Amino acid sequence: MSERIDYRRLSSRLLQGGIAPRRVRRIVGELRDHFVDLKSSAIAEGMNEVEAENRAVSRLGTEQEVTDAMLARPELQSWAARWPWAIYMLLPPLLLDVLSLVVFGLVFGLVFALSGVAAVPDPWFAGTVDVILATLEHGAPLVLCAGLIWMAVRRRSRSPWLIPGLISVGTLGGSYHVGVDWGHYPWQLAGSVFFLPPYPYPLESTVRICVNILLALAPYLYWMHRQTPSIEPE
Repeated sequence: MSERIDYRRLSSRLLQGGIAPRRVRRIVGELRDHFVDLKSSAIAEGMNEVEAENRAVSRLGTEQEVTDAMLARPELQSWAARWPWAIYMLLPPLLLDVLSLVVFGLVFGLVFALSGVAAVPDPWFAGTVDVILATLEHGAPLVLCAGLIWMAVRRRSRSPWLIPGLISVGTLGGSYHVGVDWGHYPWQLAGSVFFLPPYPYPLESTVRICVNILLALAPYLYWMHRQTPSIEPE
């Protein structure tokens, strides 16, 4: 009698083999449905419950056979498995730059449009702009790192490219500065990005870079330490 497939273990093996989570869910779902159909067909032929289940298991194939068959199909591989260096290392800093430029551009347009209205901005307006820019500075790098980690955990990925990617995002995110000088009219919106030192604010940038890298690496390294191969994807 063939051993019945452990779908949780199969899911983990397929994820570790580079198959995208949505494809893994579909594969596992189809296997379960096929098992039910085979079992129902055997019962309809007059077999009892145990005999029908044994036939369904034998016809479905072993877990290793199913795994090998799925991993032998390159079209099932995710982009992160095909080009991990691009997805985990090159793309994140580019995304951070694009996000920063978009938010910076929107705020710049708003400040420029309203700079002729009054020399002294309303406190709520100045406060809102400052909060948006502070959130961009301090929050965007951590949110992007969290997204990377979430993607890697869903894929059971231990790619060596992820850690350099997290470090690059943490470094870039801790080095740039954006702000508005409300003390001069018209208001001055300024920004600076430095991937490598010397930084215009060396102490602040160094602290922010260290905090970003620590907060980014700690959860991923903890997950790698605690990772078990039998967790079913969400």
